[in-house]
Amino acid sequence: MPVSKSRRKKTAAPGQGPAKPKQAVTLPDRRAMERFIADLAGQPRNESLAKAQELMYDAWDQGSVRARIALAHKALAISPLCADAYNLLAEEAASAREAHDLYAKAVEAGTLALGPEGFEDYAGRF
Repeated sequence: MPVSKSRRKKTAAPGQGPAKPKQAVTLPDRRAMERFIADLAGQPRNESLAKAQELMYDAWDQGSVRARIALAHKALAISPLCADAYNLLAEEAASAREAHDLYAKAVEAGTLALGPEGFEDYAGRF
């Protein structure tokens, strides 16, 4: 009996059409979820830092890099303790050295904003 060298095509079971391609699920930015959780907690905060942080939540929702960077600079003008603004600028930095310096400023701002105890309490969550 002759053997075919071509593979048999897989067919769907009766009543089943071809499998539909799965659509990619777009999750919200984790920082936007942090905003939601912060709002739930309702913790009292420094007013200018809270306003700067609100700008940062808006920045992460922006589609363009230029708009994100502009909002990060605006947030830092409101409060130089906005560590997330430095983080965003570091993510978009032109060089590794610039990114390093911005991340260092973010750590310093976070330390000042949270205080030494708060910084240690939140260790591992940044």
